Order: sequence, then structure tokens, then C-alpha cells
Amino acid sequence: MVTGLRKTSLGQIQFSRQSGFIKISKSNLHHIQAWIDFLRRDRYLCQIHKKNFMDQMAGLIKLFRYYRGLGERAMSQVSEDHLFARPDENSNSIAVIVRHLSGNMLSRWTNFRTEDGEKEWRDRDSEFEDPDWDTERLMQYWKEGWDCLENALSNIQDSELNEIVYIRKEGHSIQEAIYRQLAHYAYHVGQIVYLSRMFSESWKSLSIPKNESGRYNSEKFSGEKEIRHFTDRV
Repeated sequence: MVTGLRKTSLGQIQFSRQSGFIKISKSNLHHIQAWIDFLRRDRYLCQIHKKNFMDQMAGLIKLFRYYRGLGERAMSQVSEDHLFARPDENSNSIAVIVRHLSGNMLSRWTNFRTEDGEKEWRDRDSEFEDPDWDTERLMQYWKEGWDCLENALSNIQDSELNEIVYIRKEGHSIQEAIYRQLAHYAYHVGQIVYLSRMFSESWKSLSIPKNESGRYNSEKFSGEKEIRHFTDRV
């Protein structure tokens, strides 16, 4: 038995308090279906947005890991003496670059949401002095920097990408800060690779070996097209 009449944006909907039965006129069904379709579409778009964010962050983390691995594979090909050797008095050694990179990472990514990226405790100038370390200490410091970075990136949520963080009181969205540091780290890893190649006595190429482009392209183009991150097989 219908015991009430409720006015809604969709028109009049009759309902029974006893049975919970709802009677809706046919003229309002298309409005309800449109609303259901909207909710489904909105949910779908939210899922797509979340997937896009997760794909974007996964891709960025892969890029940072790629450059980390590139630097490590390069440094593994030189002697300890060459890690700490300067090509000339105006150039930096590999060890100095490692010290600077890790110092930057620890400063930028420690409490990056709440503190300026240029920490008061950072002594940037000392990073360009020759460290009195052995290889084990040098690589431990390298690891500390990269681990700090990756831990920070893995905890970023999609709702935070446009939040503002500061580096020397200059505001960046978190997304802008990530790209800024990616470019900076790639720049210095490139220097490490260059110096390692110069000092190595038996250099093993980290990309396509010299005079091997034809063979490499032939192998690549002989396979099927696929969608994957370019670092997946590095």
C-alpha cells in the first residue's frame, strides 16, 4: 500500500513505508538512468585518473632507478684510485660528484613536504672537497641519498602532486620538484659515466656499443611492437 508521496528533482516518487516498495513513473526513468550512468562514468574516470597517476609515478621511479643503475654500472668499471681522481685541478672527481648528488638528495627529500629543500644542516660547499673516504663509505653515502629519494617518491599520493614545496624559498608543485631533480641527477650521472669511461681500462658500453647500431636496430625491428617502459630490459 502506498502511504506517502515524496517530491524530488526527478518528479514525484511514491513509496510505501511498510514494504519499502518504490513506484516511479515511466517519465522519470530516463532521468534516473542518466544519473546512474553519470555515477558510473564518474567512478570510471576516477579509476582512470588513479591508474594514470600510478603509471606516472611508476615511470618516474623507473627513470630514477635507471640513472642510479647507470651510475653504479659505470663506477664498477673503474679502480678505487680513479674514483677519487680529478682529471685536472678544475674538474670534479667521481667521488665528489657522488658526494654532491647524495648531499642534494638527502637535503631535498628529507621531510620535503614540511621543510625547505635546502636544509640548514647541509654544507653544500664541502660536497665539492675531496672526501677522505674509502670506496665502501662512498657507496654507502650514494645508497643513502638514493634510498631517501625513493622512499619520498613511494609515499606521494595523487592528491598531493599540486601541493607546494619550497627549495630556497622558491615554490614548486611536488610534480615540478620531481622533474627538477630528475634533470639534475641525470646531468650528474652523465658526468660519472663520462669520467668512468675515461678512466676505465676495459670499458663495457652501457648503451649501444660503438659500430653496433645496425645490428641493434635489426634485432629491435625484427620483433613485434609492444608497449613497455624502455628501462624494463636494461
